Amino acid sequence: MFALVAAAVVAVLGAPIGVLWAWLAPEVELIQTDYGPYPVEPEPEGYWADDGWFIMIAIVVGVIVAVAAWLVFRRQRGPIMLAGLVVGSAGASVLAAWLGNKIGYAHYLDLVEHAPKGSHIFRPVKLRTGTSSLALGFIPWVRGTMLVQALAVAVVYTGLAGFHVSPTLRYDNMPSEYFDQPEPQPSDPAHPAVPTHQDGQVHPNGQAYPGPFQSQGPAQSQGPVQSQGPAQSERSVGAGGDGQVGQ
Repeated sequence: MFALVAAAVVAVLGAPIGVLWAWLAPEVELIQTDYGPYPVEPEPEGYWADDGWFIMIAIVVGVIVAVAAWLVFRRQRGPIMLAGLVVGSAGASVLAAWLGNKIGYAHYLDLVEHAPKGSHIFRPVKLRTGTSSLALGFIPWVRGTMLVQALAVAVVYTGLAGFHVSPTLRYDNMPSEYFDQPEPQPSDPAHPAVPTHQDGQVHPNGQAYPGPFQSQGPAQSQGPVQSQGPAQSERSVGAGGDGQVGQ
């Protein structure tokens, strides 16, 4: 859901991008002749400057979109959000290229048809290295420089994810092993720790409570228990009260 919202918002940004592109990119100056408008310069740089400005704007907008989405949609970080940003950026480039070319285009066509000979006409911006169409009549197809913004978004967003400290890309549910564990502090000889029971009660004599498998009395070391053989058992039975073996 949030990926669709992000894609829609990014795609709508194509409108101001197109206006900015039409304002920054230089227009090609033409002169009206008997055979129609002809460039004043033999090889005008405006034809390629349009694409250059479009690429630079697309890169800057792509970086801004990626960083903004990373900071705003913190809980939705992941490949789904990245896919939404890429699709939205491609749509924004298509809208920007179309709108930037349409600004002043109707007036340009009117001058081409009715301007007298020798009149100077400025052609609107036009993207020449990027196209969009419909594959099979219904599948959107974008290629060329219209994919620059989508590429910039993918690179920056993936870079932020790759250098993030948490594998979940969020700080709220990081695994415990990624946090610094406190180091054990050495005990103070002047103030030894008072032993306590498992339920938190302090022993009245300051002695440690026995564990669940320990006896209450003092620990005594006992040797290994040896089993008595048959011969030893008979001698024990026949022993007298004075400790001598009966005859």
